[in-house]
Amino acid sequence: MTWFKNQKRNSIDSWDDLCYEFTAHFTASRTQPKTVVSLESTIQGKSEPLRDYIERFNKEVVQVQGADESMKKYLIAKGLRAGTKVKKAVQFDRPRTFNEFLAIAKTYIRYEEELYADSLNRDRKEEPAAESSKKSFHGKNKEGKPAREGKGLVGRFMEYTPLAMSREQNSC
Repeated sequence: MTWFKNQKRNSIDSWDDLCYEFTAHFTASRTQPKTVVSLESTIQGKSEPLRDYIERFNKEVVQVQGADESMKKYLIAKGLRAGTKVKKAVQFDRPRTFNEFLAIAKTYIRYEEELYADSLNRDRKEEPAAESSKKSFHGKNKEGKPAREGKGLVGRFMEYTPLAMSREQNSC
């Protein structure tokens, strides 16, 4: 109603003028439906894990009308980061359906997550536990002032193991 009241007096002479002005004003503010072209621009980032890329692609595909199964399979494979093992596997195996693609991807997701967990464990083993526990209590505090000396760690828990994956990802 505010838009209508702000129109200049006698600027609209006919119903056609009103329709044109109305649609010109309100069409731009309306959310436009996504197309296959917008889905084609969904690609895997340089350091984006495969799981995150597939989740992001699936969120986009739900918003696209008219994307059939073969188009989804083609576009998700096309958007994979170049040079990855999963891209090579998909190029060689040529899955027939989108679900076959997801089955292949699931294997590589597990592989990526195992590599990530191994790297965390390797990093943890390289740093002695006593050294890592001292770092958090000695040195400087947030303001850059020397931290006060404490008694050290007191209690049962002397070390903590970082989780390799969230609990949601681990539930099978």
